[in-house]
Amino acid sequence: MFGLEWLRARTKGWGLLEHARGGLPLLGEGYTTDDNARALLPPGAQDRALAQTYLAFLAYMQREDGRFRNDLSLEGRHEDEGEVEDPTGRAVWALAAASLRLGFPDLQEAARSVLEQAYRAVEGLSAPRAQAYALLGLLALRDAPARELAHLLGQRLLRAFREAEAAWPFPGPLIYANHRPVEALWAYAQAFGDGEAQTLALRAKGFLDQLYFQEDPEGPFFDP
Repeated sequence: MFGLEWLRARTKGWGLLEHARGGLPLLGEGYTTDDNARALLPPGAQDRALAQTYLAFLAYMQREDGRFRNDLSLEGRHEDEGEVEDPTGRAVWALAAASLRLGFPDLQEAARSVLEQAYRAVEGLSAPRAQAYALLGLLALRDAPARELAHLLGQRLLRAFREAEAAWPFPGPLIYANHRPVEALWAYAQAFGDGEAQTLALRAKGFLDQLYFQEDPEGPFFDP
């Protein structure tokens, strides 16, 4: 369902449109970095024209300090200044993957350039989900700056899980993409041989499993 034709039908002008109703793209609702970062991953990465569009979108949304704005109007007007961190984390993840796996060398190089400009912003990430997105991208890279940033983010994420209460072993409320911080902490544990991170990731996974897969819809968390 969500293949190349699906993407092509919803990619207009600046990039992948944020919303559609059925097969009808909703032009008035504009674009987001969140969605165009996702679209830069497969299958979008397999089509040169689409990959180029999504990559150009991310470059346009990047501020001088490396952070990414999220919302863009249909006319190309920025509608925020990057106050929310998650789009920066998502963009870093997508750009890291693109710099490694795009089948177009010039676009790989362009992705790497935009990614390296984001490194300064990555240092300032404080939200667990934003840290998790960026960490998952950086762990795939092998250069020293990426490894150093990955270790920094991994340590911050580890501290957030360490400080969580035993009765709620997750850093903050459960809202969306709750598995990503756990996945990223586990990946960090494997990459750096951190036993504490592995233990806390497994504890949090067990906690989420109990809540996600419970049969009682009146329980503390129910995500149908």
